[in-house]
Amino acid sequence: MGSGDQLLAIDVGTQSVRALLFDPQGTPVAAGRVPIEPYRSPQPGWAEQDPEVWWTAICDACRRLWADPAARPEAVAGIALTTKRVTNVAADVEGRPLRPAIVWLDQRQTDDMPAIGGAWGVLFRAARVRDTGARFQADCEANWIERSEPSVFRRIRHYWVRSSWLTARLVGRWVDSSAAQVGYLPFDFKRSRWAGRFDWKWQVASFDRAWLPEFVDPTSTLGELTAAAAAHLGVAPGTPVIASAGDKQAEDSAREPSHIRTLAMSSSGEIAIQDERVQARREEGGNRPDRDEDHVVPRVVVPEPIDVTHDPGSGEDQVPDGENRHLRPSVCCGSRVGRSSLIPPPVRQPWRSAELRDR
Repeated sequence: MGSGDQLLAIDVGTQSVRALLFDPQGTPVAAGRVPIEPYRSPQPGWAEQDPEVWWTAICDACRRLWADPAARPEAVAGIALTTKRVTNVAADVEGRPLRPAIVWLDQRQTDDMPAIGGAWGVLFRAARVRDTGARFQADCEANWIERSEPSVFRRIRHYWVRSSWLTARLVGRWVDSSAAQVGYLPFDFKRSRWAGRFDWKWQVASFDRAWLPEFVDPTSTLGELTAAAAAHLGVAPGTPVIASAGDKQAEDSAREPSHIRTLAMSSSGEIAIQDERVQARREEGGNRPDRDEDHVVPRVVVPEPIDVTHDPGSGEDQVPDGENRHLRPSVCCGSRVGRSSLIPPPVRQPWRSAELRDR
C-alpha cells in the first residue's frame, strides 16, 4: 500500500479514460488521458464495446499520468473509480466477458414480451402504467440476450454494469458502489440496494440474483488492489479502492453551493441545468419564474434527421446507405431512444423538430 496522502481517480467515459491525481485538499496534481473508440455497431442500432478496451486504456492513462514529474505513484493512498452508466457486461464464472458489452447508446429492443401478470399486473393496469413495465421489458439488455443469444445466456454467472466489472478487475471481488447502478436492472433506488424478491422487476427481466454484485455505500472500501491490478496501474499492491458513484451521481454531489445546482454537457450532447429557484417555484405551484433574469434554463430542440452516416472508428462521415443515418451533432437532446450526439447514435430515428422545454 502507498504511504502518501493523494487520491488516484479513474474516470472511464464514453470517448476517453482519464487518470487524475488529487492532493488532500482536492487540488489536481496531474492527469493522464487516453481516447478510446466509443462503440462498434455490427448491426444497425447496436452499440457494443470489448470491455478489455476500458481495462487497457486505464493502464495507458496511468502511464501518461506517471510520465508527469508532478505525479508520484508512491504518494497514492487510495483509488476511486467512476464510469459512464447504463453499460452492461455479461460474464462467466471467472468474470470473463461472454460477449461485447452493450453500451448506453445501444437501441435494440426485445419484442413480444409477455405482459406482467399476477398482482403486479393488476396494479399496473389499475394505475394505468402498464407501459412502464412493457418499456422496461423491451429495453432490458438481459431479455435481449436470453431471446437472441440463448447459448450466451446459459453461461452467464456474473451480470454487471461497467463499474462492477472494472471493480472486480481491481480488487478481485464481486462488489460495487451502490451509487453506480443505473440501467434496466432490478435495483431499488430508494434503498440503494437490489430490489426485494417480490418486486415487479424480477418478474419482467431475466435476472438471477446470484449474478449480481454485492454493494457497499459510497466512501466505504470496496477492497484492496490486487498484485496484478497494481502492476497494471503502476501503484502499490493493497492500495484501498474506495466506493465512488456513477458519472452523473458524482457530478451532482459535487455541485457548488449556489442557485445553479448543475450545469453539464455530456458526450451525448446533452446539456442539463438544474436551478434551485426554478425548482422551488414549481414546488410552490408556479409554472415559470417571475423575472426574466431567473430564467436560466434554455430551450432544448431535437433536430430533423440528416442524410449523414458516421463511422465511429474513422471519425469520418460516410455516404448514406438509406438505413443508418444520424442526427446532426450540434443540438442537445438525451433519451434512450434517440440522442442528438457528439457521438453519433447507431441508427436513424424518425424525430420531428420539437421544443422539449419552455419554462
